[in-house]
Amino acid sequence: MKKVVDISMDSGIMGTIKATQQHRKQMNTPAQIHEQLKTDPAYAWSVELQNPINMQMVLRAYGYSHTFVDGLDQIEYAIQTGE
Repeated sequence: MKKVVDISMDSGIMGTIKATQQHRKQMNTPAQIHEQLKTDPAYAWSVELQNPINMQMVLRAYGYSHTFVDGLDQIEYAIQTGE
């Protein structure tokens, strides 16, 4: 008798990948992210020094999309708000 392996999208690592992809599809605007992170010291430091690479790490730590462009966009938004 052959053993059948469950490779559906809801099992094991594939389920984790699917959940991660669905989470990343939930778009958060720079305004929403700023409201959540504006009191975080690492976020404030990234904005103060205009450091997109550090901002990428902050965004990643909170589970947001964290490309280089995401970091730049977030810094630009934070500077525009002046908070």
